[in-house]
Amino acid sequence: MIENALDTVPEFFQIWGIVVVAWLAERRFVLSRSFDPIALFRFVCDQMALKVLPSAQQTQQHYISGALALLVLLAPTITIIYILYAIASFPQVFSFLFLYLALQFSTTRKSMLTVHDALKHQKRQLAKDSLKPWVLRDTQALSDIGIIKAAIESFTLRLCHQQITVMFWFIIFGPVFALTYRLIYEVAQSWNIKLSKFQRFGWIAAQLSMLLQYAPIRLYALILALLGLMQMQKDKVKRLFSLPELLYLGSGYVLLCASLSLNRHMSGAVMYESSKQRRTKYLGDMEPKLSDIKKSNEINTYASIIILAILLLVSWGIHAP
Repeated sequence: MIENALDTVPEFFQIWGIVVVAWLAERRFVLSRSFDPIALFRFVCDQMALKVLPSAQQTQQHYISGALALLVLLAPTITIIYILYAIASFPQVFSFLFLYLALQFSTTRKSMLTVHDALKHQKRQLAKDSLKPWVLRDTQALSDIGIIKAAIESFTLRLCHQQITVMFWFIIFGPVFALTYRLIYEVAQSWNIKLSKFQRFGWIAAQLSMLLQYAPIRLYALILALLGLMQMQKDKVKRLFSLPELLYLGSGYVLLCASLSLNRHMSGAVMYESSKQRRTKYLGDMEPKLSDIKKSNEINTYASIIILAILLLVSWGIHAP
């Protein structure tokens, strides 16, 4: 009877309900690492890299090994997920569960607020320790401004990658594809090409992840920037819509828009593996300050609600009879 009742509900209403409830549930009920399947998958990725990664010398073999390792990780996992979804009597339940798992992000938000509180009470080491699991850069040498900037950048990028992109693909192609993207992203994070040993081994996973992120994060980044439109200067608006910025596959466009929304400096040089890496610096009126951590959280929340509304309208256009 329940199944028949659900069948009478238009598909786009079902999608709306699943997306909104899963998004709210993830914010309210945060999975601990002990019970998080995504955390378990990350652990498997790390262990596979230890077993499969060839010698430290970078060769073409690294590309092949990385591609095969990615296939071995994803093929059985996605097959099991698809079979469970295909045979389910109530696919809406599995859609919700898959989306809820794929949206896991709130531990990052909690850590960012911990960084804020630690710096507020002048506990710099606690702030660095809270930040370290979420960034690749060396945190020990960071100044207070460096910690604040890293927290804002990491929070904004992870929100884009772990929630906005997941909801985008859920609405376009459904729960299995959305969860597949999240697994590809986790592989790319575990085998991060910013680390020298993964530059070739993790290349395939990184390219797939960036291609899947391209459209949703640019849509989100524009919304983020438009929230700070009133304080933008003309040259900054022009840069926002320049082709080099729009076409670049990496995360720089999101950081540009985060800089515009807060009117603060973002990006710049960072330390990876004790080596200084130079990045484009996006300029605002000044360096970020402590209060900008909470301000970034607020702006990202507003932007998330706006893009969620846009995506729900898109789902109506796709799935309406």
